[in-house]
Amino acid sequence: MLRYKLSGLRKRAAWEGTWALQRMEDVIDARVDLPADDSERLTPEAAAALKAAEVGTVPVPPRYASADFRKGVWWRLRGKLDVPKERFVSLPGCERDADPWLVVGWAGWNALEQSRAVAGYFSRMREQEGWTAERLAPLLAALLELLPWVRQYHNQPDPEFDVGMGDYFEAFIDDEARGLSLTRDALEAWTPPERRGRRKASG
Repeated sequence: MLRYKLSGLRKRAAWEGTWALQRMEDVIDARVDLPADDSERLTPEAAAALKAAEVGTVPVPPRYASADFRKGVWWRLRGKLDVPKERFVSLPGCERDADPWLVVGWAGWNALEQSRAVAGYFSRMREQEGWTAERLAPLLAALLELLPWVRQYHNQPDPEFDVGMGDYFEAFIDDEARGLSLTRDALEAWTPPERRGRRKASG
């Protein structure tokens, strides 16, 4: 929502649809590597047939154009495939009252590390700063955007929480949203508030 214009959001939705289908394929392909005595195991031929029946043809998503981004510099940095090349990730609009500087994190963090950082900041702002649902919503929206990648790559049982971290963060998002009287749909539809320009001094 902070990166794209409406045309870019439509293309992003197409990309997310493609990723969802690819994840379905990955789940089926993983069954080929199961032990021979596992009832869920599939032969490569059976896996291919199941993918054709349940997934079908995975569409190639559209490429981005400069007009799809809110700022030209983001287009020049990321390009037609929206590949991140920046050194930092940021959370615009989530600055503390006593610290107006942009909230940033390292872009080298994986999806799980980013989620831990955002969730930790969310908890501090809720408990220590008393932020309202309006101010906390973009942080939950950020977690929701990261969730598919955490589930895909980091959902092995965590020794600290004894649960897959994708499952953990999905429950965290739902529980915190419920406590703020927010729904999953509201988080997915969140849009940044329009900022008003400063008035020029007269005289």
